[in-house]
Amino acid sequence: MDVKAAMEARKKKMEEAAAAAAQSEGGQPEPEPAPAAGGGGRKALLAEIEKAAAKWGDQVQVVKGGKGEPWPVYVTRTIPQPDKETASVWDVFELPITLVVEGSDIEALPVSVTVPTDDFPMELKAAIAEAVERKWKATLKDPRAKGKGWLIEMMFKQVEKTWVDLVGLVPGCVDTYQAVAADGSTYQRKVVVIRQEEEEIDPEILEQQVRICRDHPGAFRRNAAALLYLSTSPRG
Repeated sequence: MDVKAAMEARKKKMEEAAAAAAQSEGGQPEPEPAPAAGGGGRKALLAEIEKAAAKWGDQVQVVKGGKGEPWPVYVTRTIPQPDKETASVWDVFELPITLVVEGSDIEALPVSVTVPTDDFPMELKAAIAEAVERKWKATLKDPRAKGKGWLIEMMFKQVEKTWVDLVGLVPGCVDTYQAVAADGSTYQRKVVVIRQEEEEIDPEILEQQVRICRDHPGAFRRNAAALLYLSTSPRG
């Protein structure tokens, strides 16, 4: 046997011995994790967020956990007032929407929505969050959406499209006043208001509830309902 053949035989034996040792010690490498069903998973989510950030720039902000804490992931887009007549009569100039993904199994619909602003009353924020979340979940469940990921960009576009409807979702949170146009004509403007009763909630209770809403998006609507109860209850 020549030198080259001897070296190859020795190398083969060493590889076989290493493989046998790994198997006996349970040291075989772990298989690659299977991709989440339906095109989900954190990697796909972050790719969608990156695409949204490239499209909308500073309007998009993301908060994600560090190493070992992959979930939840929060992506917020502060959507400016649309350039259309029905929106221009509102004294509301932006609508921030936070889409929250709390796990990798897209088929389990681990998603929720919050409205991170102090300029809207809790009742309106809860109504907007519920409407957007309902639409998001229904769209994710649609068979036509299978394999298309978390639909981050689509949902932000949907909110932009329905911006006026969302801002005016709770009529009791809207007031109107008369304004004068440049040509001297009068018209009605609209403004979102926080009623005096809500402003009089104990500040410590309000701060606690808002903190819970922000830190635990899944509990958002329950705490919004609690705030509404507090805002309408008689005060002794």
